[in-house]
Amino acid sequence: VGVAVDVFNSTVLLPFQGKSSFNGYDVQTPIYATKLLGLFESSDVEDDFDLLDFEDSIGCNEYKEAGNMPLHTSAVWKYLRDVYELIVGEASTIDPDNDGSMSGTKDVEMKVSPGKGRGLFAKRDFLKGDEVFTTIYGGFYDSQAYRDYLRYLSISGNNDLACDVLQWAYVMKTQLPEQIEKTYLKSGLVVGFDINPGSIVNNDNKNPNVGALNGNVARDVHIALRDIRKGEELLASYSAFE
Repeated sequence: VGVAVDVFNSTVLLPFQGKSSFNGYDVQTPIYATKLLGLFESSDVEDDFDLLDFEDSIGCNEYKEAGNMPLHTSAVWKYLRDVYELIVGEASTIDPDNDGSMSGTKDVEMKVSPGKGRGLFAKRDFLKGDEVFTTIYGGFYDSQAYRDYLRYLSISGNNDLACDVLQWAYVMKTQLPEQIEKTYLKSGLVVGFDINPGSIVNNDNKNPNVGALNGNVARDVHIALRDIRKGEELLASYSAFE
């Protein structure tokens, strides 16, 4: 079961609500984008929306403290991607040529990382300089779209996913003309997150073993900074994104 999106009819089927065996999300009655987007437009908190207040209101602290965060399946990543593309439309930063929400991650896997929660691990050996995985970056060129995305997840009953996005999101800068032309934010600053398992990579500022190669807003190729053994956790330096 996946997510069916019909942008022209403003309809999105959200099959991941409630609790069940489907990686924490169950097939429920479809929710229509027109209804949800109408709630966004009529909201009286547009001007004073505060991310920290929102994070607190949907229980992100409790979600983190409870531990046992889910290892999201490909269907959940697809859901996050489909909702993203519904919200931002033509301003999507996702490369249309990639081959799906798990693109570029066939040689890595998500597992529990002791003391850290979730982590990304090598499924095979890599030599220094090898391509390890590629991220799919979903960027929001205006704050309203980012807020709408978070509220969409929350109103749909997926507060835990909204909490994940808040944790994963970071700001980057692009000079790609075709992207900057889509927004009034001419500086090229964009906030977003990796809509695939690339979001799960943990931080090690002192001894990272993977690093981004090209800095493309649509996708970042991460290469091995040293030889990596099968089963080893992949670690990146978060300072590279500052």
